[in-house]
Amino acid sequence: MVTAVLAVVLGSAVPAAAATGTTKLGTAATLAAGHPLTEPAPRPQAAATGTVHYARIAPLCGQPKPGESACFGLKRVPVPASTPHAIRYVVPDSVQTGPSGGFTPDDLSTAYQVNPSAATGQTVAIVDAFDDPYALTELNAFDRYYGFPAETSTSFRKVNQAGARSPLPTADSGWAGEIALDIEAVRGMCRKCKILLVEASTPNNANLATAVNSAVRLGARIVSNSYGGPEAGGSPSIQAAYQHPGVVITASTGDHGWYNWDFANDVPGGGSTSPDAGASDDMPNTPAAYPSVVAVAGTGLELNPDGSRNQEWVWNDNGADDQNGMCCGFWFGGQGASGGGCSLRYNAMSFQAAASGYAATGCKGKRMTGDVAALADPATGFDYYSQYGGGNHWGTIGGTSLASPLVAAMWALAGGSGGVAYPAQNLYDNYRFHPTSTYDVQTGGNGWCAGDDTTSCSTALQDETAPSTGNPNNLQNGSTQHDAENPPQGQGWAGLLDCSYPHDGSEQSGQPISGECNALTGYDGASGVGTPRGLQVFRSTQPAVAVSHPSVMKLRVNEAFGSRITEPAPGATITSRTWTYGDGTAATTSNVHAFRNAGTFTVRLTIRDSYGRTASGSTRITVGRALSVQFHGRTRVHRNHTYRFTAYGSRDINTGGRIVRVTWNFGDHHRATGSAVKHRYSRTGRYTITETAWDNTGVHTTRRVRVRVVR
Repeated sequence: MVTAVLAVVLGSAVPAAAATGTTKLGTAATLAAGHPLTEPAPRPQAAATGTVHYARIAPLCGQPKPGESACFGLKRVPVPASTPHAIRYVVPDSVQTGPSGGFTPDDLSTAYQVNPSAATGQTVAIVDAFDDPYALTELNAFDRYYGFPAETSTSFRKVNQAGARSPLPTADSGWAGEIALDIEAVRGMCRKCKILLVEASTPNNANLATAVNSAVRLGARIVSNSYGGPEAGGSPSIQAAYQHPGVVITASTGDHGWYNWDFANDVPGGGSTSPDAGASDDMPNTPAAYPSVVAVAGTGLELNPDGSRNQEWVWNDNGADDQNGMCCGFWFGGQGASGGGCSLRYNAMSFQAAASGYAATGCKGKRMTGDVAALADPATGFDYYSQYGGGNHWGTIGGTSLASPLVAAMWALAGGSGGVAYPAQNLYDNYRFHPTSTYDVQTGGNGWCAGDDTTSCSTALQDETAPSTGNPNNLQNGSTQHDAENPPQGQGWAGLLDCSYPHDGSEQSGQPISGECNALTGYDGASGVGTPRGLQVFRSTQPAVAVSHPSVMKLRVNEAFGSRITEPAPGATITSRTWTYGDGTAATTSNVHAFRNAGTFTVRLTIRDSYGRTASGSTRITVGRALSVQFHGRTRVHRNHTYRFTAYGSRDINTGGRIVRVTWNFGDHHRATGSAVKHRYSRTGRYTITETAWDNTGVHTTRRVRVRVVR
């Protein structure tokens, strides 16, 4: 419900549409006759020479229904230059060498400075909905074209949401395209990764959550999710599926801009086919908004002639500061823009909230849905092979659906999470300690102004919609309001379109550019910590603690425990140490302890460093426990015959303990020592053999056995 969302955003139940002076957005045709947009700073353009083409951007999936998610793949469809809303793009002569004119695996691995053929034992899981019946065939065709090894039963597996090979879900053309993109993006970036495709029965959020849990249960330590829906559709049980400590779970931020503003005019009659169109804006998407997830935003990418990265910018093909937005007035459609924004529900993890630049996002303790970024712009895109429906064709595809599996594959090349409970922390630690591990995206934005300053953007808005307050958050979309909980109410509020303006619709040009939806120097919501420059950004910089115990542990004797602390963060020092001994005692400094009672204990050292990070290591020891004493020999013997008795198989479970002595008392005033002895009884009767084992920790244990001596 729109007003419910606004109550969170504005701190009031009054919808922004109620502000005075709201201005109706016209169609592209009516606006074309109005004043031209004020020319903003130009969006980055490819410097390389090449062939000019035109295309429409077609989403693989429609808007999500309530309780469901939609895939985020966007396909580039070539069209004549005269086609309305066609975008212009250039296929450079030197670097884009894919069969459909998009980027190749080598283009992207070179740009992001990784070795895609590096050895890795990682399994990357791809979670999608429905079935792609040609997934293996498509992946093998992709492999053959680029000279990669053919897939095997271990390099690629496909299962249903329960983790079984059958029955598989029904097929769906949109999601099949998404699956082809995801598995080929992973294979292109990580040649030796194992790929596990888990297909949910439907895009219902509960089914997708089940598929994620199955992926982790089957051994995947990196899980990519190229789908999402408004975070209002989340639930605690669904959120829990995206929180597996030590498992990297990536998720696309979305293809409709900050707070999904791209849906503002996407209503019945305006190009949408969804009955609940307009219900998905004014909030970020889940699962990307879940704090435990790595939210992957999208960029546009330009390469140098040698294949290296020239520059990257925030992908936004619909913003007023973009050539496509400028050409088409206020047309809102499927050109796409990277998603994100401050969560309305979830708090930021401590490492994100502590990041330099977080305060400029204005999230005020809430989760910022943007941790890292990678290529998403479908105008350049990535070439993939699809065979769904019997066709055999290459195409160019993008969206943050591409960015998520690319980042997942690079994380696999880096070896996984490195044991960090919340792997996104690796990104923020490396952003802090190894700033050269990322490329700082400083251009563009995923709001309506696309990175333009508010004064210029307000002027452009006023020229097109006069009279206007100059605040894009105070526009009407000229349509009836379609809300599941309310009947149509006439012209509807267009929603929140740009983060730099007051959300209540009041006029405030000249506002500072907000880091929530604009690229700034350093961390920002539109691109997170930036894009990878090699694999360091994914590697753990967490301190590590290893604890060792003495070789022999004796009861009631002071023993000193050892420790080894690894601190990879530059300049970090250890500020505190706390030992806990598992017997109810602890010490802040001493590593020496005596155990007063027998038992098995976990000795743990927890440290804190000068950056406020904690780590712990432990060892488990057993002290003073009884030995397992075994007896082997006959219990009915004849007098004056010699018999053999042994203690073979006796065990010592004490840490460092070993049995050093065994004594025997045969009950007839004779004794012996050794693990194997002989004895002869000279008289008949009943006797008790007392067998005692001693170990080197001071523990001894006795076993008694009754023996009958006959004639």
